[in-house]
Amino acid sequence: MNQTKKNYLIIFVFSLFLYTFYFLRNSNVPFIGMDSYYFANHIFLGTNLHVTGIVGQFIMGLMPQSVIGIKIIMFLVTLTTLFIAYECARLYSKKHALIYPLSLISFITYGLIFFKFEDDLFALPFLFLSLYFVIKKQLSKNNNKFFDKNIIFSLFFLFISTMIWKYTVLFILLYLFITRFNYLYILASSIFIIFWTDFIGSIFPHSQIAENTSAFLSLNISGGIILLLIFLYLKKSMIQENKLGIYVFSLLTLINFKIIYVLTPILLLNNTTLLKNVSDKGKKGIYMIWFLFLIGMLSQIIISPPSIQDYEVIRVGQSIENNNISDVDYSWGIGYFVMWHNIDTEYFGSPPNKEIEYKNKFFVSRKGNKDLSNCLIVKDGKWFSLYDCRFL
Repeated sequence: MNQTKKNYLIIFVFSLFLYTFYFLRNSNVPFIGMDSYYFANHIFLGTNLHVTGIVGQFIMGLMPQSVIGIKIIMFLVTLTTLFIAYECARLYSKKHALIYPLSLISFITYGLIFFKFEDDLFALPFLFLSLYFVIKKQLSKNNNKFFDKNIIFSLFFLFISTMIWKYTVLFILLYLFITRFNYLYILASSIFIIFWTDFIGSIFPHSQIAENTSAFLSLNISGGIILLLIFLYLKKSMIQENKLGIYVFSLLTLINFKIIYVLTPILLLNNTTLLKNVSDKGKKGIYMIWFLFLIGMLSQIIISPPSIQDYEVIRVGQSIENNNISDVDYSWGIGYFVMWHNIDTEYFGSPPNKEIEYKNKFFVSRKGNKDLSNCLIVKDGKWFSLYDCRFL
């Protein structure tokens, strides 16, 4: 077996190892992330998909009404994505390409995307195909063609990706930098002028959404994540063609944490260059770093919300309603999980805090919600609690 086939096998085993723990999650909390239940409800309960495009709806329409079946499909999509990512890295270094897909799935703030049942996951194979052709163009000796086939293929696959997960449109800007301002990507970037309000909205932070918060304003995890990966910013690590794109999107990540999804695929490629420029002892140190990230990812698969304790919280809330003690309301996001368990609820929106009425009812929200500090905690879960606010 040649080295490439061995590496494909390692990627398969590595992915299967993590997915085994995902398959073993309790049947009452089968998926990771509250938004996963938004899509699960559509498949199993026939609810509408209000914020998903036509392509995303088509993909979800192909899903079986089986949790195991969905997870098998997710595993296959994950595996396909990592195989494509491996081929991307091989364009830079055939010897050290394996580190790239392994780091992608191990890196906690990015790797969880492979385990959340959302339309984002299904965009990834097309996104990395687009990256593959961008790198081919980047390394091509013929840089004079206006209609370069590599750029055309990259635009084609990126278009499919954005039809599934519109956030990946930001890769147009990234590719503009790493292709050294290719003519077609300059043209494609005009979309940011046409839809400039949406572009500004995607760049600047949103305080009410955790993944869109700013490191500068809220001291959230994004600054710490970049510090953890500081070894990828060293001179011996940096792929020079990607340098400008990495610096720009590192800064944008500090402003809006969600941009980590754009930064990560290009930043982690620096692992291949770093491995080429360190001693054998240094190589072992790098692999040890990613092994520690792997352990962190494994723990996230096991403990990520919702947990079985959170399921017990909503069951207590259901009991309160069934016994006509009081109404129970649920905060945004939790409602998707509640509906999954056939509990009737209509509270799905994300209104301003001042418009949420807590008085004279029970309320299920995140643990430690300061707006509910005067309410009695009836039941604590791992991630959210049941509050009694009848006597506010």
